[in-house]
Amino acid sequence: MGENLKTRRKLALPTRMLLALILGAVVGLVVGKPVTYISFIGDIFIKLLKMCMYPLILVSIMQGISQVTDMRRLKKVGIGFFWYWALSGLLIGLVGVALTFIVKPGVGVDMGVVVAEEAVQMNFVQNIVAWVPDNPFGATAAGDVLQIVIVALIFGLILTSMPESKSKTILVEALNALNLWVGRVIAWVVELAPYGVFVIMANMVATIGGTTIGSILKMLVTMYLIFIVMFAVIYPLILIFVAKVNPIQFYKNAMPSLIMAFSTCSSNASIPVTMKTAKENMGVPEDIVNLITAPAATLNMHANCMQTPLYCIFAAQLYQLPLTPLQLGVTIILGLISAVGAAGVPGGGFLMITLVLQVMNLPLTVVPWIIGIYTLIDMPGTMANVCGDILGMTVVSSRLGELNREVFNKKKTGDKNKAIA
Repeated sequence: MGENLKTRRKLALPTRMLLALILGAVVGLVVGKPVTYISFIGDIFIKLLKMCMYPLILVSIMQGISQVTDMRRLKKVGIGFFWYWALSGLLIGLVGVALTFIVKPGVGVDMGVVVAEEAVQMNFVQNIVAWVPDNPFGATAAGDVLQIVIVALIFGLILTSMPESKSKTILVEALNALNLWVGRVIAWVVELAPYGVFVIMANMVATIGGTTIGSILKMLVTMYLIFIVMFAVIYPLILIFVAKVNPIQFYKNAMPSLIMAFSTCSSNASIPVTMKTAKENMGVPEDIVNLITAPAATLNMHANCMQTPLYCIFAAQLYQLPLTPLQLGVTIILGLISAVGAAGVPGGGFLMITLVLQVMNLPLTVVPWIIGIYTLIDMPGTMANVCGDILGMTVVSSRLGELNREVFNKKKTGDKNKAIA
């Protein structure tokens, strides 16, 4: 009884991380530079995050892609959803880049100047060649994250295209088991996050000052501005000109899924409501819903598409590092593909932040800052991801001429009663 009471009273991890961020800032302001004596704890936490990153990328991306099962229907529906996924993700990434450069959340904090590594000066062709590994084991051992992503994508796609057999089943089950194992390791590391956040935040405030807090809040405001543009401009334009439906009616129909996503912060937990909403409120055919929902929850993450360049530009501004157009393009592409590794993994989002910053040769110091306010990021972010999934199913159905517009517009007798309350 006492044990259960203790479990119930234990604060949720996001709450503990937010409190750690606030307490770290207070301690840094009050204690000052002596706090730097415990900065090694923050260094250990960053190393643990990096330790988990490589197996997470390799296993999670392969496991996520392997969930796509119906290849025949995928050839008809998948191409349309692929173009929606790619083009909408790139558009949102570009909007994220533009608004981040306008607001400049990382400008005004003197973090010192860090010299970018020479590798980022390579030209476009050299970069493309460097992404392709000649030794998958060597890429993993060297910690070359882009090459690991390429290996995972190739291996995952080949596994998905294999005919059903005992060997394929064994491989898929092995990936599921490995993904579970890696998830447990990550969950253990994430449990340590409040301590890492506290120490790093205290050290930052002690050495730099209170401007750190203002910069974090400015980054959060920038992110919310991008969310507003997504929901008020980008999604309505896609609905009007591509799906050719009423945006206001779309949001009314999608409301149950959006509320579920916002409250649970989990695309996977929202899948049952998302499927029901798409079929009964949107008028999307059942087979399209069944085919797209699970892969979309894994692959189609619009919040990730805009957050990835935002984090990179934010870190670059803090450390006065210029980013070339090619590097900005890489951050947008990473926003598309890194979502696969983040999906369904406890703390996967934290690891993806570490991944993209390391790929871009940017300091990882900002990671604990982001982790500290992650709940405030995750609630609207998950809602955007789920909204993007339903939007994608609506677009694909409309383009194929299979969207039931009477159901969408609630014109059928009794449809109003059938809609999800």
